[in-house]
Amino acid sequence: MSLLPGNAKILEYKIIDHLGSGGFANTYSALDTNLDKKVAIKEFFPLRLCHRGAEFRVEAQPGKEVQFQDFLANFIEEARILAKFDQPNIVKVLRYFEALGTGFIIMEFVDGKPIGDFFAYDNILGEDRIGRWLNGLLRGLETVHAANLIHGDIKPLNIIIDRDDKAVLIDFGASAIYRSADPTQERHLSPNYAAPEQLTGSRHLDHRVDLYSLGAVFFEAVTGDKLTKVREHGDDVGRELLRYRKFYNAKLLTSIVRAVSEESRLRFSSAQEWREQILLSPSERMGAFYRRRRKAIAAGVVFVVVVAGAAVIVERNNIDARNYRYKLFASNATVVEKMRQGEGYRDQLRDVL
Repeated sequence: MSLLPGNAKILEYKIIDHLGSGGFANTYSALDTNLDKKVAIKEFFPLRLCHRGAEFRVEAQPGKEVQFQDFLANFIEEARILAKFDQPNIVKVLRYFEALGTGFIIMEFVDGKPIGDFFAYDNILGEDRIGRWLNGLLRGLETVHAANLIHGDIKPLNIIIDRDDKAVLIDFGASAIYRSADPTQERHLSPNYAAPEQLTGSRHLDHRVDLYSLGAVFFEAVTGDKLTKVREHGDDVGRELLRYRKFYNAKLLTSIVRAVSEESRLRFSSAQEWREQILLSPSERMGAFYRRRRKAIAAGVVFVVVVAGAAVIVERNNIDARNYRYKLFASNATVVEKMRQGEGYRDQLRDVL
């Protein structure tokens, strides 16, 4: 048995129902009996590293104790980082504790439905709604990525649309793996939404895998089809999306095309850049581009000025390989005078010889 049974109690939390499981955690709805409030609980439970023992305790598999503890440490660190976030599009962490041989994260219970419940081939969600969801999730990812975290498993089940029609990103269980010092550790992926470099087992992953996965989710939100299905049929992703131009702004659609580029270098460099692409005019995007890269641009300008100044000095003083050391550090008249004196010494020496 890998799950805690209904009505099981851990400290003041009483399990109500099992909400879902991934490769590294079980998630439950529960009642905080002290506050009489519904919460969500995530239990650290890496399937390949542990089993459920007596009295519901979690025990590492023989020989897997070190790996189990390493991942548990990452799980704890994830809780500490997420607890610092106060961003409306990221599930709020309320508490962390260890019990039953493992770790538990207590989170706010997001009352709503997975975003995938709204997807259908013949259901046009509307530009305002799609744009609002995407903008909010990108704001959330800006916060996550700024903390050097990768979500690692963005998919429709991990995006909840709450009763206020707000998109909330949940379940950061996979992020523990991407913080691990062991890059060979097996990663549990969702093939329809994972980036190509995740599927090929690349050791060099960054935040752009989240942008790809979010793009795959919103490709499906627009078209009702899974991105992988379209690519397997050999259809052009951009052409498929642009069929929906009468329902959605072309700027929004082309941004999704860029986000799901198979080469990570062709995607947006950040969640912020993607958000600016869909929200800002070309002139506003240029201003934002300058603000993000102003230090690099200033350094480039200084370099060009220095090179241009050196070129002017070289041209003005007719500097060549033979006499550049003199001409760079003296005026032209001084150099001419020194060369005249040198020629005079040469003539005197010739007379003596």
